[in-house]
Amino acid sequence: MPKSPRLNSVGVFLVAALGPLMWAGNFVVARALHEAIEPFQLNYLRWVVAGIVLLPFTVRNWPQIAAAWASHPLQMLALGFLSVTLFNWLVYSGLHHSPASTGGAIFALSALLILFISQVWHGRRLQACEILGAVIAFSGATLMVWQDVKWAIVDTSIWGPSLLLAGSFIWAIYTVCLRRW
Repeated sequence: MPKSPRLNSVGVFLVAALGPLMWAGNFVVARALHEAIEPFQLNYLRWVVAGIVLLPFTVRNWPQIAAAWASHPLQMLALGFLSVTLFNWLVYSGLHHSPASTGGAIFALSALLILFISQVWHGRRLQACEILGAVIAFSGATLMVWQDVKWAIVDTSIWGPSLLLAGSFIWAIYTVCLRRW
């Protein structure tokens, strides 16, 4: 018996929602553990668990992975360093000093940074849907940061938000490099 179109669309929605929910959960867990685990340790442990989970897929696709490393070793190292090491360390360090909501709001600005870097680096013209997405991301980030103004008055440190913004910038560079390479 074929599945109904409604069930298929619900499944697609759930799969599409899974990525952002995992990102949000990552920020919440990182903030919750900020007193118990140092940012670098948290990053290391996260990737050990991810490596174990991804191991079966890695083994199954080893020829393609080995070919990518053989043909583009510097790009693979750069992408790994930007995403796995630097981005995560900056985000976890920023969340050490900021609430998860601030982290999520600042990370939402990555969409704007990706567009800006793409335009500067590639001379690429922005499309209307990209501009609309950037406006939505900026509006959402502004609303979230505005909600955290009360927290910012209590803790006047800009160290956390600065690290989070640097992480967003690194993520934008990674994304543009990934698309280009």
